[in-house]
Amino acid sequence: MALEKAGFYTRDIFVYRRHSGIPKGLNLKKKLEKMNHSDAKKWEGWHTCFRNEWEAILLVQKPLINNYWENIQKTGVGIFKTINEDGSFQSNILEGICRSKSEKEFTHCTVKPLALIKKTYPNAYTKII
Repeated sequence: MALEKAGFYTRDIFVYRRHSGIPKGLNLKKKLEKMNHSDAKKWEGWHTCFRNEWEAILLVQKPLINNYWENIQKTGVGIFKTINEDGSFQSNILEGICRSKSEKEFTHCTVKPLALIKKTYPNAYTKII
């Protein structure tokens, strides 16, 4: 809602499938071990939730000037190249995107690979650097 109040409108939602995820919730074995419970080993591998391997990416746009054609002519943005290198049509599920070995290593758990930014906005790389 805050984005809409700021003049953006929602275009789509991408689902980005990461290759790693942080398990959240309770690891029952570890909890029971802390409590010195005798049955702790029986609960190896039992958790209260699954590992989260996806993120939703909200795709918003600002401005929209009358229609997409006018928007492109005035701002240069508004449509997407939706054909993949193999000729298939891009879906809103993004997977198989990994961080390259040459990218700087960050310790934050939500750092995105540059390939994801390039995939969703091909000119972003040159504009951020």
